[in-house]
Amino acid sequence: MAILDADEKSLRARLAYAAEQFKLSPENLQSRVPVEDVLAMAVRSRSNHWVERAVHWMAERDIPREHLELLQELATAKWVNQRTRHIAMRLVKASGWTQG
Repeated sequence: MAILDADEKSLRARLAYAAEQFKLSPENLQSRVPVEDVLAMAVRSRSNHWVERAVHWMAERDIPREHLELLQELATAKWVNQRTRHIAMRLVKASGWTQG
C-alpha cells in the first residue's frame, strides 16, 4: 500500500517513466497496477494512516460503487478519526449514491 504515500498523479508519472525506460507499453504497465484493489485494501486495513491516504486518493477520482460502500461504512466507523469520517461522508453525499 506504500503507493498511496504519494498522490496518484505522481504514481502515474513514475509508471510512465519506468515504461519508457524499459521500452514497455505505458498503458499496459498502468493497467497492471491494481489501484482499485489497493484502495479497498487500505480502507479495510483499519489503519488510520492507510485509510486517510485512500480517502484522499478517492477524493481526486471517480469513485466506483464498491468504494462508495466502503466510504459509507467509514462515515460512521468509531475507529476512524473524525476528519476522515467527515471526508468519507462528504464524498458519499457528493456522489449522489444511496445504499439500496
